[in-house]
Amino acid sequence: MGKIINTHIHLGGSHMTPSNYSEEQLLECMEKNHLDGMMVLPIGDPIPDCRTMHDRIYKFTQMAPAGKKIWGVCDAHPRMSEEEYHAEAKRCVEELGFVALKLNTSLEGGNILSPISDKVFRNANELHVPVMVHFNIGITASPMVVLKKAKQYPDLKIVICHAGQIDKSMEAQLAAELAPNVYLEGSWGPVHHVQRLIKKVGKDRVEWGSDGIPSTAADLAVVKLMDLTPEERDAYLGGTAMKLYNLKF
Repeated sequence: MGKIINTHIHLGGSHMTPSNYSEEQLLECMEKNHLDGMMVLPIGDPIPDCRTMHDRIYKFTQMAPAGKKIWGVCDAHPRMSEEEYHAEAKRCVEELGFVALKLNTSLEGGNILSPISDKVFRNANELHVPVMVHFNIGITASPMVVLKKAKQYPDLKIVICHAGQIDKSMEAQLAAELAPNVYLEGSWGPVHHVQRLIKKVGKDRVEWGSDGIPSTAADLAVVKLMDLTPEERDAYLGGTAMKLYNLKF
């Protein structure tokens, strides 16, 4: 069996949500669910601010148990100035070793087609790391809008977090089928939706994540219920992420 990597889990709190996860809780989650690695993100609009939260995540990456790995993901607010955003994204990737940038369309007011959001894609393209995009509800959050960015930045890998959930799952599938640089992350998805995405889009384009601690065991249980080949299961649980984000153990 391959590595199990949670590509989407949060540390700390947010000005916009009641969620607040500690380092101790994440390490306990890692142990209880037998995870080999996790990619850790701030929650959108974090407390007290993104730079402080990125420093906290970097310190947390040094706390990985023996044989396991923790990687950081940068979620700098897109409303930062061009200079501020570039400096923070560059610091996270080149100094702290973070493996991706994140755009949260619901907690940061991020219509991905707006000029302020373009800095996320532009900086990720320059820094040669993928962009993870949270899609929630509303017309500007339709996974299909990612196609414009995928065409604008053909060498940039773009991950649709939550893979359209239930109501927009087919849109997420179509976006990935039409653009080879679009990937899907399956948290919040029911068994038959995520299984369909793996079969239709391909095992090397869909990754596993849970978004939060409480849903980690549930999202792992979903994988056990899917009708997947061993190769498809291993790719979904960790193999795809290792290639996509260039993760090393």
